[in-house]
Amino acid sequence: MTAKQKSDDEIKNLIAAELRQAINYDNSENASRREKAINFFHGDLAEYVPVKKGRSSVTSKDTSDTIGWMKPSIMRTFMASGRFCDYEANTQDYEQFAEQAGDYHHNEFMKENDGYGILSDATDDCLLHGDAIVKTYWDDSEQFDTTIHSGLTEEQLTLIMQDKSVEILASSIDDETGLIDAKIKRIKSKGRLVFDVVERENFGINEQADTIDEARITYHRREMTRSDLIEMGFKKEKIKELASDMVPDWHLEEHAREQDRQTGLQDSTNDKSMQLIEVYECYLKTDVDGDGVAEMIRAYYAGNYAGGKLLEWEIWEDDNPFTAIQCYPVAHRFESNSVSDETMDIQVIQTTLWRQMLDNMYAHNNPRPEVEKGSVINSESLTAPKFGQPILKKQGSAPINWQTTPFIGDKALMAMEYSSSVIEKRTGVSRSTMALDPEALQNQTATAVQAGKDSSYSKIELIARNMAEGWKQVFEKALKITVRHQDRAKTIKIRGNWTEIDPTCFDPEMKVEINVGLGTGSRDRDMAMLNNVALTQRELMQGFLGMGLKGPALEMFPKIIKTFTKIGESAGIRNADDYYPATDEQSMQKIMAEVQQMSQQPSPEQMKMQAEMQMKDKELQMQIQMKQMDAQVQANKERAQAEADVLVDEKRLQSNMMIEEQKLNYQTQSDLTDAQLKEMEIQSKREIDLAEIETKIKIEMAKLSAQNSGDENVSNGNESAMLAELLQTIQAQMVAPRRLIKDENGDIIGAETIL
Repeated sequence: MTAKQKSDDEIKNLIAAELRQAINYDNSENASRREKAINFFHGDLAEYVPVKKGRSSVTSKDTSDTIGWMKPSIMRTFMASGRFCDYEANTQDYEQFAEQAGDYHHNEFMKENDGYGILSDATDDCLLHGDAIVKTYWDDSEQFDTTIHSGLTEEQLTLIMQDKSVEILASSIDDETGLIDAKIKRIKSKGRLVFDVVERENFGINEQADTIDEARITYHRREMTRSDLIEMGFKKEKIKELASDMVPDWHLEEHAREQDRQTGLQDSTNDKSMQLIEVYECYLKTDVDGDGVAEMIRAYYAGNYAGGKLLEWEIWEDDNPFTAIQCYPVAHRFESNSVSDETMDIQVIQTTLWRQMLDNMYAHNNPRPEVEKGSVINSESLTAPKFGQPILKKQGSAPINWQTTPFIGDKALMAMEYSSSVIEKRTGVSRSTMALDPEALQNQTATAVQAGKDSSYSKIELIARNMAEGWKQVFEKALKITVRHQDRAKTIKIRGNWTEIDPTCFDPEMKVEINVGLGTGSRDRDMAMLNNVALTQRELMQGFLGMGLKGPALEMFPKIIKTFTKIGESAGIRNADDYYPATDEQSMQKIMAEVQQMSQQPSPEQMKMQAEMQMKDKELQMQIQMKQMDAQVQANKERAQAEADVLVDEKRLQSNMMIEEQKLNYQTQSDLTDAQLKEMEIQSKREIDLAEIETKIKIEMAKLSAQNSGDENVSNGNESAMLAELLQTIQAQMVAPRRLIKDENGDIIGAETIL
């Protein structure tokens, strides 16, 4: 860092001179304007429309009413989205970090700071004064919690002390139990990003500046105690030297804002550490090192600019922490116009007409009596009448004539109606946009009504857009501050999931887009417009699909999801993107891969046609197989029958030949008995019967074999197995030995198989 060359006295004198010019300019040009706006907002018009004694003192609050109707729409514009701002990456490498940066700073603004309160205060200042001043800076002071623990053991205390962020402030041991009581300080963070709204009267800028960035000096005035200044790190000796009467009377704006409190009084206390000191935090451009180029310095200056003291100064390397949120910017001028500027003159007219109308109505409802002097006995009945009190007249006196004041209230109402229309033209706030007056919608076409509403809404939308430009600068500065000072990752909860984000990876030059809602009109209007957009998107997607363009159709998917998310936000749903699929780069790549994989597969129509063709082919093959099977079965049957006939004939012939041969042999030998002949006949008959049975079994087995070979779906395994087993039994009996069965007389009556 370049060494300082200007002395402290030179810096002090320079700051004192710049402060004098800036404060005098603010007091002469802007302070009274801001005071007037606050008075009109609260309905304090005593200085501008004095109340006459005995007359109506009612006050119109057009400024307050107009701001009150505009503020909810503007707040909804900024708060409807689940994320206050989006960052735009400058290169593809920072795309994922841009998404994280938006989530991180939304968390810092809404949760770590009171984002809603900051936005509300800034909106109030913007509408009322024309400019709101938002200060964005890094607070490097430690944030910690202090807790008291009772009944700890030494092991438990040791375990707690292992956390490096823990410090024991005090401890005590119970002599009886040996347990420890300890007061512990736990550091939560060593710095944080801060957003703050500076009271408009406590901010100053040099007269020639058109913007804060080009300003020669900007300052933030605060009233701080001596204790606060010492805690900030200033030297105790300097703080003790400061005079105790350095806080001047309240500013004009403070007088107007705190109407229900005593103002202009010094804050007195006997505790010197709590005495208030006026401190100016100044950001000044000056050539510190003598190279001819001005640097920005930050200096703390305490007391009146004419005789204050310089507490500390340093070369400032961050951006100017102040940002102006503007209502109606004026070209080539820092101060903007406000809603109060558009309504205060009308508020005076409305108040005057309203009071005159009421005074006229009072007079019209209380006619004045005209009587002869002395003709009324109880004159108080005319001068101070009571309800039901009679008027006693002298006999023969003239009758009482009542002089009625002409009623002009209808004329006053017409004038007030015209004045209200002027406010409507200037600000866009009307009875139709308020959705309160049904008469405003009568005798008008729907198109005319909608056109009138859109015209009114455009005024409010313009203010929201102007404010968004200021908030862009706020979050651009917040990004640079975070990258510079946040040196570690931070775990935050994003859409229900805990995520670790490392701000050191952010690109500090990323641009910002504030998520301003579609419109500041009614929710129904916004949702109707978004539904029309979604319908058009779906039609485009269907058109792309109809032409076979799956790529462009897929590109429409995240746009449709975004539209649906905006519809949810317009309906008042926070974090509406939680209800729809993710459309980040990684998710879309996965979807595209699945679509590409599906495109390689046949379509449902093609699959249906293929299935139908396969069914027809299968039916044709089955018909051919059935015909072939029938032919084969018939051929097998005929072949088996022929073989069986030949086999039976052969068996029969062989058996007869064997019997005849044995008979011949036995007769030749003369030793053949009748019993043997009988046995030979039985054996021959048995072999023939078994041969016939064997033939039938083979025929059935041939049929089954033919059926199985013809149709793979036909299964007769059990029946084939039974036939094979039966065939084996028959064949076993054919070769098994036998013995004769005789009756009581010894005659042969049969034979049986010996197993």
